[in-house]
Amino acid sequence: MLAYKKVVGRTIKFTKKSVKLPVKLKHKLRYTKIYIKASMVDGLYSRSQGKMFFQTFFINSKKWDFLIILDACRYDFFEKHIWKYMDGKLLRVLSPGGYTVKWFERTWYGTYKDVIYISSTPFIRKRPEFHKKFLKIVNAWDKGWDEKLHTVPPWNVNRLTLHYLKLLKIKHKLGLCSTRPKIVIHYVQPHSPYIAGPIDFSKIYDFYLGKLKRKMIVPEHAVLIHLMETLGDIKKVNYVLRKAYEENLKLVLSYVSKLTLSLPGKVVITSDHGELLGEYGLYFHPIDALIPELRYVPLFIVK
Repeated sequence: MLAYKKVVGRTIKFTKKSVKLPVKLKHKLRYTKIYIKASMVDGLYSRSQGKMFFQTFFINSKKWDFLIILDACRYDFFEKHIWKYMDGKLLRVLSPGGYTVKWFERTWYGTYKDVIYISSTPFIRKRPEFHKKFLKIVNAWDKGWDEKLHTVPPWNVNRLTLHYLKLLKIKHKLGLCSTRPKIVIHYVQPHSPYIAGPIDFSKIYDFYLGKLKRKMIVPEHAVLIHLMETLGDIKKVNYVLRKAYEENLKLVLSYVSKLTLSLPGKVVITSDHGELLGEYGLYFHPIDALIPELRYVPLFIVK
């Protein structure tokens, strides 16, 4: 019954969205079909969340001083590129959620008054109940937003993190805090918007996010719709998406590697969830289903 409601609900939701999209009818229908299929897969491949996942256990063990979250980072892409930037121990772990809010709710189930959470994702800043869990949530979404890029770039996350490290150092010297808090640093990338690589997507974002209301379409959907309209061939669409995603990952890893040099303590890198880039005819992370590309993520202990 729940799966049926999801299918009906998403059919109505994405049909309404597609009607307003400035693309041909066949692409409107394909867009709607993708997300109807996603709801069906969600109903078939979801399962009870009663089990404690290793990633959740490790994060809550607090055997880290700095926890870096790369949003929507797949294990396979991370494994391919991490060694060019850092050395350490890599584990393949199962995320408890298929998208950020579900991951956050199932991971941070306690109270963490010894943790500062620097968040560049909008979903955390919108939820006041999340803020009560931590010593402080630093809203990097507002403090580090870049209007031209339509996102919070990694260099702004680095800047904010280093700023708070200096503040904490001063407070510690003045005796205003007896212990150093642990810090979570949540980057947007490799999640879209895609801001690296040879293809400039900024005009696509400007067009779709300017012409249409923000709630109507998100950056990754704008890119998908545009590529389907201009390339036609779904294999070409998938290739371009994968390359754009990969370049975004390489960009954020380059900035993470620079930041780790300034972090005094044990650094661990992981992700909230993976990303679908055409597998099973699905895109991004619209569901909570147990699909490998969506739920298997890296857990990397920096050496």
